[in-house]
Amino acid sequence: MQKFEFSLESALQYRDTHFEMERARLERLYGELQGVNQEADTLIAERNAADLAVKSESSTMALSLFALDSFNRHVSVCKTRLEAKKIDCLNRIQDQQRAVLQARQDRELLARIKQRRQEEWQRGWQKEQDELASELHLARFARESQNRCEPKDQATR
Repeated sequence: MQKFEFSLESALQYRDTHFEMERARLERLYGELQGVNQEADTLIAERNAADLAVKSESSTMALSLFALDSFNRHVSVCKTRLEAKKIDCLNRIQDQQRAVLQARQDRELLARIKQRRQEEWQRGWQKEQDELASELHLARFARESQNRCEPKDQATR
């Protein structure tokens, strides 16, 4: 019997590669989201430090308060931008999760097909081995029967 060959092996390898690429994209998006979160945390920390610095001065000047107010407005605009960026990133992560799930399902479908075909091949191989063993047993039995009969034939000649 021939060696087991899966005709869709290259498709299975492609799907494995595709799945890994989709998973890597998802990891990159998670990294991007983490960067957005860190940027927001840094911005808030800078605003808090500026608030503390202006409020701790002994003489609060109008210019310092004006600068702090301006900085707070800048921080609000940046926070809004970062929130939009975060929402966009979360949406792309959700889309990528669906792509990873689809790639995994595609890969698993081919893997199951391969497994079924390999099991069918194994059953065929086992059947062939059983038939061969039966033929060998019958041939041996026939040869032994013939050998038992031959000495009687030679004695009568």
